[in-house]
Amino acid sequence: MLMLPALITPLVRSLTKNGIKITDAAVSSLRNILKPSEFLRVNVMTSGCAGLTYKFAVDTDRRKDDDVTKKGGVELRVDNKALAYVKGSTIDFVSEPFRQYFVLKDNPQSSGSCSCGESFEIPGLDIVPTPCH
Repeated sequence: MLMLPALITPLVRSLTKNGIKITDAAVSSLRNILKPSEFLRVNVMTSGCAGLTYKFAVDTDRRKDDDVTKKGGVELRVDNKALAYVKGSTIDFVSEPFRQYFVLKDNPQSSGSCSCGESFEIPGLDIVPTPCH
């Protein structure tokens, strides 16, 4: 007889062993967007009044050093440099009356964000901020 924890443990491990978690809403949206050979790439760029911004892109270039998260038939990749800034975060999909978008939330690495929410900061990281708008 297969015990329930034996079923749940591999699932939980697959959702948390990598750097980023992904919500069911994000998985559902990505299934509608991505072609079979594509995945969502998460990156971090220097920009904005707090110093760093998240960048999401559809990609097909699978790199050996990517951190890979798979859930519900979709794939999410983060390169190891960006992973240090987003590890432990969650990718979600937000649907509002006039816009829909992916968001990276609950970032334990971030110490705050700018007032407009376009950029975030990492403690001890010396980056010269630039205006978001």
